[in-house]
Amino acid sequence: MLHSSSSGSTIHGIPRINGEIDIATREYSDEALVHRADSYASFAATAALVFGFSMAVLWDGMGDSAAKVNSVGYSVMSAFMACSVATSGYSLTVHSIQHYVLLTLLASPKYTLEHKRQWIKTTSSVRTVGRYCLWLSLGFFMVSTVMYVASKLPRHDSLICGTILGLSTVAIFFTVIFMRPGVVLQGVDATPSILSAHETTKKKSL
Repeated sequence: MLHSSSSGSTIHGIPRINGEIDIATREYSDEALVHRADSYASFAATAALVFGFSMAVLWDGMGDSAAKVNSVGYSVMSAFMACSVATSGYSLTVHSIQHYVLLTLLASPKYTLEHKRQWIKTTSSVRTVGRYCLWLSLGFFMVSTVMYVASKLPRHDSLICGTILGLSTVAIFFTVIFMRPGVVLQGVDATPSILSAHETTKKKSL
């Protein structure tokens, strides 16, 4: 329930200015941090899957014959798969820590809004690298999978599977780019920097 009060009060932990909510501050509210933690958990799960599959393929390849292991194609495939392991492992670490820290910031009463703001701003570059590593790991994994299939199947079958996997890799790449908020929402007018308490109450009731 929202209570009307003078300047300096809060609504659900969000500072008000003359009865209105500063939207720039809303991203550090408890509700916003819960949404962040949930999104980072899904990123961590995806990175864990890529990491696990990449490691499995690497270990499986170690059982191949010496002639195949020493071939140039196998070396390139192993290099791509190793890059997938490295990037997905880093992304998994970053997003797992993010999820844990955000929940800790929410659960402990000793952390204020300013603590949350400081942590999010300070770790911004690390989190950005973690997100890019996730997409890179998917790319490395798909490319190395095409090469892995080519080394395991007959020429005709590997050509068919390689073509399908190659097209899916391109589709994933363009989907990731197209669905970014900066691309989809380009040209949309920004919302006002101040949102009234009345509008907040109305949105919550919908």
